[in-house]
Amino acid sequence: MEDINLSFDTIYNSVNIAEHIEESELNKIADKVLREYEDDEMTMEPLKLKLEKVIDIANQVSSGASKSADIKVPIITTASLQFAARSYPEIVRNGSVVKTLILGKDDNMLKKEKSVRVTDHMNYQLLVEDSQWEESFDRLLHILPVVGTVYKKVYYDPITKKNCSMLCLPNEITVNNNIKSLETARRITHIVPTYYNTVLERINYELYLDISEDLEKLSSSESPEKSYDKPLTLVEQHRFLDLDGDGYEEPYIVTVEKTTRKVLRIYRCFDMDGVEFNESGKILRIIKNQYFIDFHFIHSPDGTFHSVGYGQLLLHINETINTLSNQLVDAGTLANKPGGFLGRGMRTRKGTLEFTPGEFKQLDITGEDIAKNIYKMPFDEPSQTLFQLLTFLVEHANKLVSITDMLGGNQSAQNVPATTALTLVEQGLKVFNSLQKRLYRSLKAEFKALFKLNSQYLDPEIYFTVNDDSKAVAKNDYDLKSLDIIPISDPSMSSDAQRIARAQAILQLAPQLPPQGQMEAMRNYLDALNTPASQIAVLLTPPDPNAPPPPDVQKIMAETVTEQMKPHLDELNARIDQEKNDIQREKNKIDLILADAQLTEAKGRAELYEAQAIAAVAGIESDKRIKILEATLATLAKNDSPVSSEKITEIVDDLDLGNSTDEDENEPESGSENGGVRGMEAPQDNTMVPGGSGEIAGSGQI
Repeated sequence: MEDINLSFDTIYNSVNIAEHIEESELNKIADKVLREYEDDEMTMEPLKLKLEKVIDIANQVSSGASKSADIKVPIITTASLQFAARSYPEIVRNGSVVKTLILGKDDNMLKKEKSVRVTDHMNYQLLVEDSQWEESFDRLLHILPVVGTVYKKVYYDPITKKNCSMLCLPNEITVNNNIKSLETARRITHIVPTYYNTVLERINYELYLDISEDLEKLSSSESPEKSYDKPLTLVEQHRFLDLDGDGYEEPYIVTVEKTTRKVLRIYRCFDMDGVEFNESGKILRIIKNQYFIDFHFIHSPDGTFHSVGYGQLLLHINETINTLSNQLVDAGTLANKPGGFLGRGMRTRKGTLEFTPGEFKQLDITGEDIAKNIYKMPFDEPSQTLFQLLTFLVEHANKLVSITDMLGGNQSAQNVPATTALTLVEQGLKVFNSLQKRLYRSLKAEFKALFKLNSQYLDPEIYFTVNDDSKAVAKNDYDLKSLDIIPISDPSMSSDAQRIARAQAILQLAPQLPPQGQMEAMRNYLDALNTPASQIAVLLTPPDPNAPPPPDVQKIMAETVTEQMKPHLDELNARIDQEKNDIQREKNKIDLILADAQLTEAKGRAELYEAQAIAAVAGIESDKRIKILEATLATLAKNDSPVSSEKITEIVDDLDLGNSTDEDENEPESGSENGGVRGMEAPQDNTMVPGGSGEIAGSGQI
């Protein structure tokens, strides 16, 4: 691809990168895809030839022999049924297939709520929304033990806008058989049989290049009706190409129509979070997306990629068992219905003589002649040696596939203790547990791929209904940093007896656990009994802490409390009486204290009233003397008498204004009976002071 030099933005954002590449370069890409697909197909040729024989035996295909026995003992088919019957209840339990684990701390319980939403939604997606998932997985459980390797293709369909999980058989997926894992494979080729109408839909959605003219030329000899119904073969190859010209090959998905050898689509096989850049923006590494999940039964002893199933392991044993069975049946048939020779003396009509029970036929010869002219071939009875060999091979095959009497639900011996039987079952399931763990790992990878698709393509918020209960999940709930998605199955538990025994052991420890642990122990036990989730939710509904107990419980509680308190009633009553007496004495003391306080308060109020009265009288006398001083000064001023400071001081001293608060301030001085100034007479009645018509007489002039 030296002449192709696309920008990284064009590669990453294009729905179909083939639109930006010239047709000549597209033809080179198509040739390279088909050529390398054929190279990988050659490495798988021996495996596919062997698988054809295995499938014929498993499908009980007849060999075509008409006059001999054609028995096909269903050893491989029985092994497949046993594996599917044991695995299916473990994978789909109580209407669920997935659960989530919380990563890191969850102090505020937000991760717990997110975990519940994601678990409910993914179970709804797989078992309700995708009607084909459970059916295809049931098919996988029957096919995997026969062929050894099957695939699931997990992708997002842009037309239906839904996640898809497609079952792919070994003849539909081609990889080089010498690879170690799908992650390290240079190419994974998916052969997709499809119809012209489906291709046309994708052309209309601009997902494929328009090659309708090439398809019409191819089917020009047929009627248009036939061309629509004739299947096309699309080769979808997940591979590496260098389309940006930097010398580093990026992962792409290239779709080619096999007959016309035309490229339909090229799309990137990576996301931005899988691209690592250096500081200058150069691409260091690109991690490709994994669309295919491989399921393995028993890893191949020669170390090649494709695993083996019961079909490859039992192919030759089953063929030998079929041969021995047919030989024993043929020997028994010849011994029961022998043939022989007839002599010339046997004169009868030509043809076969058939007899019914109790019937005699008439002949023209004597009995002696009949004995002489009939010779019966000496066929032996079925060989006991062959029968013993057949028994040995059947037992060996059953041991290989863990089909024993107890594991098959049959009782091998009478009066076997239950513990002994359980131990035998557990021992017989050791090999089966290892198969379950491989299945568990592949299922986990499939669920993680679906989890990632939901984180990329899910609507911001989705509403769905589970058991008539409306629920919602957000796109950002699908966060692999806080949640891990795993199957609900337990690969270490391969039987209900094992699960119930462990649940019972945990339940016996429940009284020693906190309330939340007791609830989980009971939930685990009910789940081990295959109790429906809706019924578990009802049985384990936490009680209302504010709800009162039932009336009968209340009555019993009251009677119990009364009976327990009866011996202490007398002592309690005596204490109550003593407390009453003590309270009365304290009350009397308080009453006396209150009475003393009231008396003291009354005395204080009386003294206060007395002081207020004295102050009021003193105030009145002071006002009166001030007025006299003012009148005296006014009289002096009227008479134009000189007033000195000494004269004023003398008058003030005579009025005793500075000692108005003394005890004798209410007692008039001698010679000043009405509060007058010494040497001066008080004004007479009806005399206005100052400004009166009378005059104030004094003993001397100022």
